[in-house]
Amino acid sequence: MEVVTSLVVSSDLFRPPFRQMVRRTSSLYRFLFHTVTIGVRALVIDGTGRVFLIKHSYMAGWYLPGGGVEVGETLMTALARELLEEGTSAL
Repeated sequence: MEVVTSLVVSSDLFRPPFRQMVRRTSSLYRFLFHTVTIGVRALVIDGTGRVFLIKHSYMAGWYLPGGGVEVGETLMTALARELLEEGTSAL
């Protein structure tokens, strides 16, 4: 016996009232269950006055090195980890 499953989506489902309901539901979900992400950044200047900046592949422009703090990690540990990760990838 062959079981065939398929999903047929009618364009009627995506009329504005349905979209508005989905948007409100997802906003409520994000409000109730979104966790706060804490991040760290560093301004690193060497002895000659050069500033250490990072250019990400997913965003335009140059940024100070940094990133998110993992659960159970101190701010200083997170900053050291991010500087090591981004510093070695810049070489």
